[in-house]
Amino acid sequence: MIYKSNILIVDDELIQVAALKMLLTKEGYEVITAGSACETLEIVRSQKMDIVLLDVHLGDENGLELLKLIKSKERIDNPFVILISLPEISGLLSDWSSQRTG
Repeated sequence: MIYKSNILIVDDELIQVAALKMLLTKEGYEVITAGSACETLEIVRSQKMDIVLLDVHLGDENGLELLKLIKSKERIDNPFVILISLPEISGLLSDWSSQRTG
């Protein structure tokens, strides 16, 4: 049996989530979705995720702050996190990088 990764899609844009989930499920991946930081943390605490596709802009929530929480939790098996959302990402990454080094 070939192992397919468990993927968590975190985004508040339901149409984009549905399309991406359909594509990944068709390829044989186990896909779970979350639309908020709270929901995401519940999922990563209770299930092993290999990959997290994380939207930088989650409505009023900050995806980069959520990334810090995901990486800081003891029980989480350090999934590979891919940030998604191109608008303003260079400025956000610059801010996040300066916070890590400062």
